[in-house]
Amino acid sequence: MEIVLADAAGFCFGVKRALDLAMETATKAEVSDSGAPIHTLGPLIHNPQVVQLLETKGVTVKHSPEDVNSGVVIVRSHGIPPTVMEALNQQGVEVLDATCPFVQRAMRWARQLDDEGYQVVIVGDESHPEVQAIMGYVTSGNVYVVDSPQAIDELPAAKRIGVIAQTTQSTSTLQACVSTLIGKVQELKVFDTICTATEQRQASAKQLAAQVDVMVVIGGHNS
Repeated sequence: MEIVLADAAGFCFGVKRALDLAMETATKAEVSDSGAPIHTLGPLIHNPQVVQLLETKGVTVKHSPEDVNSGVVIVRSHGIPPTVMEALNQQGVEVLDATCPFVQRAMRWARQLDDEGYQVVIVGDESHPEVQAIMGYVTSGNVYVVDSPQAIDELPAAKRIGVIAQTTQSTSTLQACVSTLIGKVQELKVFDTICTATEQRQASAKQLAAQVDVMVVIGGHNS
């Protein structure tokens, strides 16, 4: 049997950065014997095996700021809305922000579009924590999420629309949504917030699938 590995595989920069931070924090706590609990707000990454590994190192998953009243909280690479960050700070815990820089960029642009008076449209999965975090930066509430060009027709009428994408969206979906919006609004502003690592892995997977009899994806079903 010949086994072929995709050219682009493994953790992206943002996930690796968050995981390294969590492991370093756990190691320091073990060495210093501080006894301070370490938590992540939501699973650090979409990989059950890695989450279980972190639990053996003393890093537990919490799902809301109210669940944490001491120790260290690591914000995962997906980021969190500003209101959730505020709530964490009010709890008086140490917060280590591992939000991916590419996600932070999308957050900044979402806020900029909102400040400039655009109706903000996010191309992505509304239930995904990254999208929920980005939505939190549109303080006017004038924000909508679409996952296909067909969903564009359900948007309320607007003269000015600003578009960003979930960093792990496919470029083709973003392009299709933008193409559908052209001609529907007077002013359209688009920020391409798709991470290059995502594009590389998607392209690599597509290329590999055409070359092999069976393709195996190693990771979490929820990824």
